[in-house]
Amino acid sequence: MSVMGSLVRTGRTEVTEKLRREVDCVVKGYVDQGIAKVVPGVVFIDEVHMLDVKCFTFLNGPLESSMAPTVIFATNRGRCTVRGIEDIVSSHGVPADLLDRYALQLLTPASILSQLAGRKQIELEDIGKK
Repeated sequence: MSVMGSLVRTGRTEVTEKLRREVDCVVKGYVDQGIAKVVPGVVFIDEVHMLDVKCFTFLNGPLESSMAPTVIFATNRGRCTVRGIEDIVSSHGVPADLLDRYALQLLTPASILSQLAGRKQIELEDIGKK
């Protein structure tokens, strides 16, 4: 892409709003011509309890768009304060309004092993010994 090439050639490290619009325009043109297809991906955010309320506010926009990716939040916290709002305690340190909109899936080693055991022949005793 010539737009990205110009970014690299000049040695700039900041992606400006103008460059974002130019890239969006080029991508939209490719999609309209049938050259490209935009496919939402997967975003994995580990230690989600470390994000502050401003990050969650920002994430709300992309998560509600038509091209929203599948988002996996991972944390080892139960109930803890939401950063940026010290007096609010919520599950996993994620604001309650965000939690209300999404499905939560608790993954434990036992649940993962039971799913794997159903797909393949795995001796559970062998896994426990390693």
